[in-house]
Amino acid sequence: MKIVDAATKRILSMVNIQEPDNLSLGPVQGATIPDEEVAIISCWNCTPGYVAEVGEEVLGEYFHMASPGRLVLYVEQLGSFFWHLVLEIQNHGFYMEKRDFEMMAHLAVTKTYVHEQFHHCCDVTRQLFGGRFDRNVEEALAVAWSHRKVQELRQTWSSREARLSSPCYYEMMRGLYRYSAPGYRDWVNYVTDSDFALGLTSYLSPVCGNFLERSGINMAQVLTAIFAEVSDKAVVEEIL
Repeated sequence: MKIVDAATKRILSMVNIQEPDNLSLGPVQGATIPDEEVAIISCWNCTPGYVAEVGEEVLGEYFHMASPGRLVLYVEQLGSFFWHLVLEIQNHGFYMEKRDFEMMAHLAVTKTYVHEQFHHCCDVTRQLFGGRFDRNVEEALAVAWSHRKVQELRQTWSSREARLSSPCYYEMMRGLYRYSAPGYRDWVNYVTDSDFALGLTSYLSPVCGNFLERSGINMAQVLTAIFAEVSDKAVVEEIL
């Protein structure tokens, strides 16, 4: 995921992180963000609450296929959202080292990228089977999908997400999946494997889907196999 790595680097370059000597640590141990950088971030006028209200499209966006589709990550909005979340975690007294920020930023970008990638996969599936676009249902499923994929990375020992300390990981996840906007907030209805499979097949399954299910074909597995094949095809990926 070159676009994820590139966006992560740009987000990390937005703030000059200092790692003070052990003798001069403040109440929060580990790396800190200098006061002047806090002021700069505050001037960006974008808070986690604002992002959560407006929705994921503030951080990234998918434009339906016109051969091909288009996936965009808005790096300044992502950076603002991320560093506000880091400040919130820091102010709660969590220990963070400088190296943690890179893993945390990668987690935030990956979550957004996979969310938008889900929209592309749904778009391709509609081209194959037909079906109607329902914004609220698709946004809820996209959030649930990204949550599942991030958790999979957490279980992959070689990933950045697996190397992130548990306290930082769980605080990041709490902040990243704090939604209140219609559609997005309903992702909690698709947390379990069975609920997600039912939601996905109900939304994307072709007209013959119920017949195929009764015939012993697991349509959720068929759809996710299609996703794996088309997720990075017929789509232009950009950082703006």
